[in-house]
Order: sequence, then structure tokens, then C-alpha cells
Amino acid sequence: MRLTRILIHTFIDKLCKLSLRIKERIYGKKIIQMETPSICASRQEKDEIILATIEHLESNIKIR
Repeated sequence: MRLTRILIHTFIDKLCKLSLRIKERIYGKKIIQMETPSICASRQEKDEIILATIEHLESNIKIR
């Protein structure tokens, strides 16, 4: 059972890495990934995360 879990985890990890490589080839290396918590205690915390993400993106985006 433990070996099965390890194999499944390894497969999913390799699949995710492959999808990132495909995205990089299509869109270039201008992909920004940010990790956010999946569970927040309140709506205010969610709003703070969204606003912080928007501010971060605004500082990194260059308009042609």
C-alpha cells in the first residue's frame, strides 16, 4: 500500500512538472506562481490575499 502511494505521488509530481514545461513553451517564462492558503478563517483574510496578489502582479507586469 505504501509503495502504491509513493508511485501515485511520483506520477502526479512528474505530471505537474510536465504541464509547467508545456506552459513555459507556450507562454514563455513569464509565468508567476503564488501559493495561497486554501482555507481562510474569514472573508477579510481572503480579500487581503487577493489584494496582495494584485499589488504583486501590478509591480511585475510591464505594459508594452
